[in-house]
Amino acid sequence: MLKRIPFLFLFFGLFFTVYVTVSEFNFFFKDLNSRHQLKSNKIFESIDDMFLQHALVIHSLQSFLNSSENVTKSDFHSFSKKLLKRKAAFAFTLTPNNKVFHISDKKLLSKLNNLTKQVNADGITSIYFEGYTVFTFNTQDKQAPILAYAVSHERILERFETNVDLCIEMNINEVVLKSQRCLSNKPSAILESFKVSDINFNSSSDFLSKLNPTGEGYSYNIKTNFYFKFDLFFEFFTILLLIFLLGVAMSTLLFIFVRNRTLIDSINASNRSKIALLSTINHEVRTPINAILAYANLLQEQSNKSIEQSKIINKLSWAANLLKSVADNTLAYSKAETGTLSLNNELINIKEFISKIQDYYVPISLTTNKKLILKVSDELPDCINIDITKFFQLLTNLVNNSFKYSTGETIELHIDLYSKVNNNSFLRILVKDYGKGMPEEYRTILSNPFISNTTPTTSGNVGIGLGLFTCKRIVDFIGGKFRLSSHLDEGTQILVRFPCFLSNHEVIDVAEYQGYKVLMVDDNPFNLEAGRVFLKSHQFEVTTASNEFETLNALSKSWAQIIIVDYRLIETDGLSLISKIRSLFPNMEAIYFILSANDKDEIEGFDSITDVGFLQKPLNIDIFYSHLMRARLKEFY
Repeated sequence: MLKRIPFLFLFFGLFFTVYVTVSEFNFFFKDLNSRHQLKSNKIFESIDDMFLQHALVIHSLQSFLNSSENVTKSDFHSFSKKLLKRKAAFAFTLTPNNKVFHISDKKLLSKLNNLTKQVNADGITSIYFEGYTVFTFNTQDKQAPILAYAVSHERILERFETNVDLCIEMNINEVVLKSQRCLSNKPSAILESFKVSDINFNSSSDFLSKLNPTGEGYSYNIKTNFYFKFDLFFEFFTILLLIFLLGVAMSTLLFIFVRNRTLIDSINASNRSKIALLSTINHEVRTPINAILAYANLLQEQSNKSIEQSKIINKLSWAANLLKSVADNTLAYSKAETGTLSLNNELINIKEFISKIQDYYVPISLTTNKKLILKVSDELPDCINIDITKFFQLLTNLVNNSFKYSTGETIELHIDLYSKVNNNSFLRILVKDYGKGMPEEYRTILSNPFISNTTPTTSGNVGIGLGLFTCKRIVDFIGGKFRLSSHLDEGTQILVRFPCFLSNHEVIDVAEYQGYKVLMVDDNPFNLEAGRVFLKSHQFEVTTASNEFETLNALSKSWAQIIIVDYRLIETDGLSLISKIRSLFPNMEAIYFILSANDKDEIEGFDSITDVGFLQKPLNIDIFYSHLMRARLKEFY
C-alpha cells in the first residue's frame, strides 16, 4: 500500500494540472467570447444609431418636401446641406420621368447619370448607385414625387474599422459589405479551428418602416466573427503550455518527494526494527557476559587464589570485556548510522575512574608484553558530568586498537581538560603508539568501516575498522572532535575531544552509604547472585527477589532504602513494578533504579521519568555512587 501512495500523489497532481489547464483554456475562450460579444454589441449599436440618424434626416426631408407644392432646387439644396454636413449620405428627388430634380450635393449631379433604376410590379422605384445604398420614399411634391436617400458604403465601413480584430459582414438591400479584416488573408486551418463563434444581428428601423410606403421597412443583417492572430495564438498557447509543464513538473517533484519520504520512512522503520533486533541480541549476549565479568571480579577479590589462577581470571575478564566491546560497538555503529545516539551524563569522580583504567589493562599487558603509560593532567577536576559509558567505550576502543595493531612496546594515554571552545568543556584524550604506523590506504576506515586490513601486522592481527569508525561517529555526533595522524615507521596518534560539564561537587564520600539496605530484583539468577555479591563487597546490605511476588513479600517484611529493578522481567517490566511498589508503600522513602543491559534511550518513555535512576549492566560502582549522591542533593536525573 505504501508503494502506491507516491503514484496516487502523481495521479492527483496530473489530474489537477489537466483540470487547471482545461479550466484556463475554457476561461480564456469564455472571456474572449464575452469581449467579442461586447465589441459586436457596440458595432450593432453604432450601425443602428447611424440608421436612426439617417431615418431622422429622411423624415425631415420628407416633411420639408411635403410642406410646399413648389420646393425650389436652391431651397432643397440649402436645407439638405445643413442636414448632411458629414457627407455620410446625400439626397435627391426624381420627377415622374425618373429625372433628377433636387439634389443635396451638386458635385454629385454628374455621377447620377450612372444610376440604375428598376420599377417593380407595384410601381415602387429601386435605385442602384455604386458605393451607396439608396432608399426611395414617396413625397407629396408633384414636381418630384420620389425622394431618394443614398447612404455611403465608405462611411459604414469606417465604423467597421474601429474594431480591426473583428471580421464584420453587413447585408443591406442585397449588398454585402465586409470589413478589412474579412478581406485580409484567411487564417490557417489551425487558427480557423479556434475561431470565436459568429454573432448575427438583424435590424429593421422603425423610422424606415414608417417611411416606406409598402410598410415592409428596409432591413439589414450584420454578422461578426473573431479569428486568432498568430501572435495572440502563440502567446496564449505558450502560457498554457507553461502552466501545463509547470503542473507536470510540480506533480513529478511531488511524486519524487513523496516517494523519497515514503522510502525514508520505510528505511527508518526498517532501521528501528534492526536496532530493536540488535538491542535484543545485544541484551541476550551481554547478559551472560556481564555474569562472567561479575563472577570474574568476585574470583579476583578472593584472597586464597594462586598467581596462576589470578592470571587465568585476568585473561577471562579481558576476553569477556573484548566480547562486550564488540557487542557495544555493533549497537553503537547501528545507532550512529541512524542518528539515534544520545548522551547520558553522570556525575563521576573522573580521577578515580581513570586510575582504574591502568588496572583494567594489566591482564592484556601481561599477555602482549606491551605497557600502557597513563598521564593525567593535574588541572583535571575531581568530579565532572560525563557519559561515562560512552567515554569508557571510546577510550577502550582506542587503546584496544593500539594494543592489537601496534608493533611498539609502549602505548601512551594522555588525558586533560580543554575548556576554550565557546565556553564548552571537553576531555582531551591522546592515544599514541610507536609502531609501524597505518598505511595511507587503510585510513579510509574512518569513512568506510568495512575496509579491511588483510595484511597481518607483526602481532599477527587482521581486522576491520569498525572500532575506530564507531569512535569517530560517536564523537562527531555528540559535538566532539576526532583526529588521526599516522606515519610509517613512526607510529599513530589519535586525538579526541569528548564533551563534558564541569561540576562544583566535592568527591563522593562512599562511607556514608555503607550499610544501606538494597533490594535487587532480577529474574536471571546469575545476574542476581553476581549483583548481590558485588554490592555486598561494597558494604551494602542486600536482599534479592526474582519476581513481583517475592519483591512485595520482601518489602512487607523490611523496607529498603535503595531498590534496583531489572527492566525486563518475565511477569512485568521494571517501571510498572516500581509504580506498584510506590502505590502499596507510599510512606517508604527509597531511591529507585532501573537496571538494563541496554542504553537508557532504548527504554520507551524513560526520558519523561525524573525520579527513577538508570544503571547499566554490569554495575559500575562509581556511577552507582554518583546517582546516590545526586539523589541526596535532590538533583536526581
